[in-house]
Amino acid sequence: MTKRESTENRQRQIADAALKIIAQQGLSRFTTAAIAQEVGITEGAIFRHFPSKEAIVLAAIDRVEELFEEGAPSDVGDPLERLRRFVEHRVRVVHENGGIPRLVFSDDLSLAAGEVGTAKIAAIRRKAAAKIRRCLEEAQKQRELPAELDLDAAALVVQGAVMALVLTRAPRGATSKVWATIERALRR
Repeated sequence: MTKRESTENRQRQIADAALKIIAQQGLSRFTTAAIAQEVGITEGAIFRHFPSKEAIVLAAIDRVEELFEEGAPSDVGDPLERLRRFVEHRVRVVHENGGIPRLVFSDDLSLAAGEVGTAKIAAIRRKAAAKIRRCLEEAQKQRELPAELDLDAAALVVQGAVMALVLTRAPRGATSKVWATIERALRR
């Protein structure tokens, strides 16, 4: 018999299971039966915690945002150091939770999570882009970066590096090497 969990714990378990299944099978093939099996409950029990499959995907998106926030580096201190920690944290979280890229970059997201899910993913991306941009602006104001540096282009380079590190499943240590290369280029 399955242990009775609080609704909050069970919802988190279901969202985590959804991310795991999405990582293994993709959004187009993830089912409530697979989630139930992963969590160790019946399919019917899932719908005591969520009204629909779409709601589960939305909870998985919310879980992605939680994972990005858990242990995230603080917004104090040297801006380039904060940016380095942000990049390392983001890459680590994605590597530890394989369903994130398949959820965030899926063509099936709008089908699985509707406009609300698509908007939530866009908001997560905007929040990351704003954080990157803020760190670069602060570094430029503190004269750690050249005044003529195009901050929009620099932010795209950082975002692109994060995406490349995430999507290529770069080997351990690659993030530090990539960041060192980016930082040298930014400081020139």
